[in-house]
Amino acid sequence: RITIDTSWTHEQVTQQLRAWFPKVFQYIDSWQECINGPTTQPDWQLLDYNCGKLCLANAVRPTGTVLTRFKGRHKVGVNKSNLWFGTHL
Repeated sequence: RITIDTSWTHEQVTQQLRAWFPKVFQYIDSWQECINGPTTQPDWQLLDYNCGKLCLANAVRPTGTVLTRFKGRHKVGVNKSNLWFGTHL
């Protein structure tokens, strides 16, 4: 079970995502180094799932509060509580 703290800043969310998914972020980091070095864009973007399609959420630098809002209702089961992430490689 993954717990999201609503007090997390975007930087803290990113640190936690890196802890949960280290291999994904190692891959992202290696691609950024190969392509053009560091970028001002966030490493990841929150996606919104609506009507069977994924699109960018209206949150450029999501915080813990934003993730909680996008993950679904508070008391739903794990299978109904999803967060979707993407990157711009």
